[in-house]
Amino acid sequence: MNARALLLAALVLGCATVAPAFAARVTGVVVDRDGKPVEYANVRVPALQKGVIADDRGAFTIDLPDGPCVLECAQIGYQRSRVTLTVRDGLAPCA
Repeated sequence: MNARALLLAALVLGCATVAPAFAARVTGVVVDRDGKPVEYANVRVPALQKGVIADDRGAFTIDLPDGPCVLECAQIGYQRSRVTLTVRDGLAPCA
């Protein structure tokens, strides 16, 4: 069986601080190479031992602290994907 690749689109949105250690809410959508949503994918930040499950449309939200981080995304039948980003409070979403 060929593993399909996952693409992880993440937008950093400025928001009110959830807790003192967390600065921003990262929101994104997990899609395959054809741009179709990947249901219930596992999205995590291994360094923080923090993760969430995407919904039935591939959408997810996770609160993260300021600074660089790596989001990993996995789902059965797909190749694992990684996205490196820098989280900064107050950034507006990409258009």
